Amino acid sequence: MTYRRALLTLSLLIATSLPSHLLGADRVRVSYSALNASQSYLWVAQERGFYPKHGLGVELLYINSGSMNVAALVGGSVQVAGGGPVSVEARLRGIKLLILANPLPFLATNLVTHPEIKTTSDLKGKVGGISRFGSSTDQGFRYLFRRAGLNLEKDLKLLQLGGDASRLAALKIGKVQYTFLGAAATEQARALGYRVLATAQQMGIPFPWTSVVVDEGWLGANREVAYRKGPY
Repeated sequence: MTYRRALLTLSLLIATSLPSHLLGADRVRVSYSALNASQSYLWVAQERGFYPKHGLGVELLYINSGSMNVAALVGGSVQVAGGGPVSVEARLRGIKLLILANPLPFLATNLVTHPEIKTTSDLKGKVGGISRFGSSTDQGFRYLFRRAGLNLEKDLKLLQLGGDASRLAALKIGKVQYTFLGAAATEQARALGYRVLATAQQMGIPFPWTSVVVDEGWLGANREVAYRKGPY
């Protein structure tokens, strides 16, 4: 079964199992790409009951990377997605996506490395871990390498590994020598003796980190739902 078919099947199963008190609400499938504080507003709103309060039957789906979230949005499996740079790239390529909000306008993740790496220049030629090509982790390293004067074609070597847990595991076994990690995974890595080479604040990389993205066509037909106080 392809990823898209599997995701669609999962979405349909979730939709048909909605609690009865949500059946009269405007139903919206919302995806997010990270299990960290930067996207916690989505499930905090759910736990506090804000969605039904405003007539929204929101189903949250975890999809492990920003690029896959946007793919699900383009494919119609979700109506609202956690985006980032890949949504901007999609728009530039002619896919009609719109960003409704940008809660975090900088790269909110930490650069974690093996202990022997002491400067950004030391990343040259070593292997880094990202979630997916085109994702925030990918774009973040490209920005960081350019700023350090490194050659993207020769010096930047990246592996697609998925979320924080997978990237930390790859760091442990030496499959990669550096990666970006969220706050919780960063503390785990620090406890294991890995170096936090730079925090999000120290890097200060301007970035559409947690963009709330919708399809332009869906927005045109559901503007009142999209801008109703609720999921963002």
